[in-house]
Amino acid sequence: MRTRLRYLPWGLVGLLIGLSCADDPADNTAGPAGAAGTAGSGGGGAGTASCLPFCFEAGTVDGSAEPFGAKAAKQARAGRVRDASQIVVGPDVRQRPVVDDYVLANEHLVVYIENKGLSDGYTRFGGDILAVDRAGDDGRPLGLSRYGETLMGISKEMIDPDSVTVINDGADGKAAVVRVMGKLKPIPFLGSLGALFPREYGLLAIYDYILEPGSERLKIRLG
Repeated sequence: MRTRLRYLPWGLVGLLIGLSCADDPADNTAGPAGAAGTAGSGGGGAGTASCLPFCFEAGTVDGSAEPFGAKAAKQARAGRVRDASQIVVGPDVRQRPVVDDYVLANEHLVVYIENKGLSDGYTRFGGDILAVDRAGDDGRPLGLSRYGETLMGISKEMIDPDSVTVINDGADGKAAVVRVMGKLKPIPFLGSLGALFPREYGLLAIYDYILEPGSERLKIRLG
C-alpha cells in the first residue's frame, strides 16, 4: 500500500513567528523645571512604531517563469501560475489551485499558495496553502496532495490579503519566498465565538512562505 502523503516527514510545516516592527520607546524626559510644554528629544506620549505603515514591502507579481525547473537547477523557485498546464493536483485535494495562484518548488517539494480574494475554504480570505506535494523526476508535482486547510490567526483576526507577491524567485540560489500581505481582520466564521478573544489589532501583517534549496520543509514566517 502506498504511504499516504500526509504522513511523510518532509510534509511537516515549520512555523516561524517573527516580529518585524520594533516599537521605538518614547523619550518621556521632561525639559527643565518650570519650562512648561518643553519635551525631551523623543517627544512625550506613548511609544510609536516608527516603521508603520511601511514595515513590509511587496515583491513582484510574476516571479519565476519556470518554477518546475528548480529540481534540475538544484534551486528553490517561486512564481505565479501562468496557465493551467502548471496545475497538477489529484482528485483528493480540498481546494484546487487556479491560474494566478502561486507555486513554490525545489527538488523535493511543490507547494501551491492561494492568491488574494475570496477563498474556497472556511477562512474566506486568500493567501492560504492549497496543496503540498512531492516533486517528480521532471520537477513537476506528482498530484498526490491531500492537504486540507490552514488557519493562522492572532487573537480572533487573520490577514485579509491586499497582495500576494514573490519576494525572491530563487534565481540567486537562495530561498524562494512568497509574501502574503494585508491588514488583520476578524475571522468571519467565528461569529459569537469571537467574544472569547476580545483583542482586535487591525495591523498590517504578513505571511512569508519560505522554501530553501534542498529543504524538505516549508517555513512560514508571520510578521
